[in-house]
Amino acid sequence: MKKHLLFWDIDGVLRDLYSSVFGYEPDDWNEKINNLNLVEYVSQNKDILLNAKTDKYYNVLIKAKKLSNIENVILSSQPLDWIKFTKEWLKNHNLNDIKVEFVQTAEEKLKKLEKEILNKEWLSVYLIDDYPFDFKADEILRFFVILIDKKYNKLTKTYHRIKSAKKLENFIYKLNKIRF
Repeated sequence: MKKHLLFWDIDGVLRDLYSSVFGYEPDDWNEKINNLNLVEYVSQNKDILLNAKTDKYYNVLIKAKKLSNIENVILSSQPLDWIKFTKEWLKNHNLNDIKVEFVQTAEEKLKKLEKEILNKEWLSVYLIDDYPFDFKADEILRFFVILIDKKYNKLTKTYHRIKSAKKLENFIYKLNKIRF
């Protein structure tokens, strides 16, 4: 039986790096602290990767793991030297039983998403992410991204903007009911 495939981003969806670094959700994706952006700052303070709290959407994934018609895969774009810390964080948060894929850029995420959409192995495919994607090159992919609403992605146009964990949970439960 075919399933629905959900790709889950880590930072900004499952793990809350922003609160750990800034103490708040920034208005701008490129917000700086000590003249460093988030990636630069965390790269110099990797213990943040291990100690960051879960984001409010983490519990939705925990519930989605139990749904029979949903295949969950964590798909994250992050520097190579973060990966071992991120894997440890996933293990410490009971997510080591989910397949994890790492890519280097947001564009690679969209390519992975497109590849799986065209695969026809799945009933549907979605990427749950907070990144402020520019969909100009691939307008159709906008439909397959569930954008987690953040201050820094307010200008990103998308078909699915999620403003609460409950709304994401409802979306996934509805999806789980669709079977062919």
